[in-house]
Amino acid sequence: MPKFWIGAREYPSKKAAQEAVRDVLYGYSVGSIVDQEAHHLLLLDLLDLHEEADAKIGVGVEAFAIAPPLQGPYPGFEVIRTDGTRIDFSYLACLKPPSYRQQVCSAMRVEVKDDVSA
Repeated sequence: MPKFWIGAREYPSKKAAQEAVRDVLYGYSVGSIVDQEAHHLLLLDLLDLHEEADAKIGVGVEAFAIAPPLQGPYPGFEVIRTDGTRIDFSYLACLKPPSYRQQVCSAMRVEVKDDVSA
């Protein structure tokens, strides 16, 4: 089976990556903020894989929240931007095979992660 990457995290398969994200989604109640740093960082890397990442990130990501279901019975993720605006995003859309541009951006983010943190 092909390996799947979310940022610097390696998963044995796409399904394993999907399960890791679902664990975060269902580990919090609807309306709550994702407050564990490891979960926040995973969602940041996941959001980078979204085909509309720039639009979803906007001015910057302050936090993530668990959004109530828009359609159907399942909750989702919501980006809380640094300017206070909110927008939902589909984690399933993020798990589609990344484009070449997304792969390059992800690799560059991993390389400068320590500098950004400092």
